[in-house]
Formats: sequence, C-alpha cells, structure tokens
Amino acid sequence: MNPRRIVTVLVLLATVPLAGAALPTQNPFAARPAKEHALLAKMAGKWTAKFQLTMPGAPPMASTATEVCEMLGELWLATRYDDPAMMGGAFAGAQLIGFDPDKKKYVAAWADSQSASLALQEGTYDEATRTLTLSGKSVDPMTGTEGTTRSTVRWIDDDHRVHLMFVPGPGGTEMELFRIEYERAK
Repeated sequence: MNPRRIVTVLVLLATVPLAGAALPTQNPFAARPAKEHALLAKMAGKWTAKFQLTMPGAPPMASTATEVCEMLGELWLATRYDDPAMMGGAFAGAQLIGFDPDKKKYVAAWADSQSASLALQEGTYDEATRTLTLSGKSVDPMTGTEGTTRSTVRWIDDDHRVHLMFVPGPGGTEMELFRIEYERAK
C-alpha cells in the first residue's frame, strides 16, 4: 500500500472517535449567560458560615452552619444552607439566584424550614464596593406581617463574603437582623 494512502487512512481513523465525542449542541433558543452571571459562579462551592442573630432587647445568638452552592448550567445558582443549632434547633434554607437580563437585575427566591412563605428579592451589584444588594417583601414568621427586607452580600475576596439582612425594626426603622460570615471550605 502507498505510504501516502496509509497516512490518509490513519488520519481518518483517528478522527472517527472525535466525531462521536463532540459536545451536544445547545438549544438555539436557550438563554446565554451575561457577564453578570460570573458573579454567581464565584459563589459555587462549599462554605462554612458563622451566623449571628440580633433581636431587639435580647443578647445576640450565634451558631455555625454550612452552605453548598451549585451552578445550574451557567445561569442560576442553587444554594442549600444548613444550621444544626440555630436558636436551639435545626434550620435549613434554599435559595435560587440568577440574573434577569430583561429586568437588568439579580433575582432571588428563598425558602426555609421556619417560614411557609417564599421570599422574593431583586437588586444590583456594585463593583466598586463588591456588594450585591437585594430587596423585596417577605412575611415575618413570628408576627405574620409583611415587610420590606434588604440583604447585602459583600465579597472580601474570592474565599470570604459577608451577608447582612435588614428588616423593619421597632418604630419601622430598618435594623440589622442577622450577619453571616462565610469562608470557603478547603
């Protein structure tokens, strides 16, 4: 057999397995990630959390938790927060957060083991302060009343972030309800 023909046959045989290993094509109508989605990917992974709750007229309560954050494709981040000893009992929560290109805002939904209501928030990211600020309405599980909430997540670096939650306090003025200091698990 001609050496040139042997090389041609070998090249063709070598490319046959690659043709079968090609990545599946993406739905042409599927949303594509925007630059804002990169912020969500930074949160993916396992985290340890130091939780501190502040209630008017009571000493602060502290506990330690874990959070696992996983990207759903490139568009959404799903989180699972577990605290075995929050206020003397187990607490679990889950959040779905993404960036809505039509609203040009981050959007989030939160549900947990102590509230029968779904909390929805939306907001923006400030690159200068490295802070994501979300706000929305939610029902206070202790009083049953609806109020405006605001949460901030500030990145100290890629392995540390601080989450603050603000709610209406006595007299209707905003107060910090809790603080969570996250550190990426190594």
